[in-house]
Amino acid sequence: MSTAALTDRSERPSLARLGRVEARKMVDTRSGLWLLALTALASLASVVVAIIFDDDNRDFGQMFVDAMLAASILMPIIPILLVTSEWSQRTALGTFALTPIRERVMTAKLLALLVLLVAFSVLCLGMSALGAAVAGTGLGFDGSGAGEVLLYQSLSLLFGFGLAAVLMNSPAAIVLNFVVPILIAAVAAISVGVQDVVAWIDPSVWSDLADGSANDWDKIATSTLAWVVLPIAVGLVRLRRRDVS
Repeated sequence: MSTAALTDRSERPSLARLGRVEARKMVDTRSGLWLLALTALASLASVVVAIIFDDDNRDFGQMFVDAMLAASILMPIIPILLVTSEWSQRTALGTFALTPIRERVMTAKLLALLVLLVAFSVLCLGMSALGAAVAGTGLGFDGSGAGEVLLYQSLSLLFGFGLAAVLMNSPAAIVLNFVVPILIAAVAAISVGVQDVVAWIDPSVWSDLADGSANDWDKIATSTLAWVVLPIAVGLVRLRRRDVS
């Protein structure tokens, strides 16, 4: 065997290839496949409801926003399972044996999330356009509103990803994904002074992006640092130190 052949075989896979592998993991299990299907059905249901019952939300742009918001209920569970399945399904040993640089695996999972976001955005656009055609309304589209709801969806996905990276446990990360905003709201209710402080790290401020009323961009930034950037950084440190044997 030639030296060139050995070199070619020893080359590490590209991030694009690793991203495709991680994206495929989202549909390799029954739980992941059903979760994706239910998320898509939730988006479809929001479009159908808008067509039948809600005359004010029958335009294309609002249907798209509603479809993305419906998907945001279950979609954050997908990145949680993508991260924690390495430990619950005992695939971590194989994953990190084939890709020893663990930062590349984490980056590939983030690329898979980008693919997920793009795929659902295209799906929701298609369903909304079809819904607008059925309803007989125009295809007017508010680009700023769509951009804010996409940012909200991205933050929701990364919020779940960060929790999973820190905890590396599916049930705990899923529960905290839904409970953290409730706990923060309970703490903020103690007093006005506490509320003013907690508001800077409250992920509930992201909901302003969903309804197009985002004004507190400084609080959105600080809550993103607290619940997205910091957890992912801590999760990466923990991932590098964790024994996978």
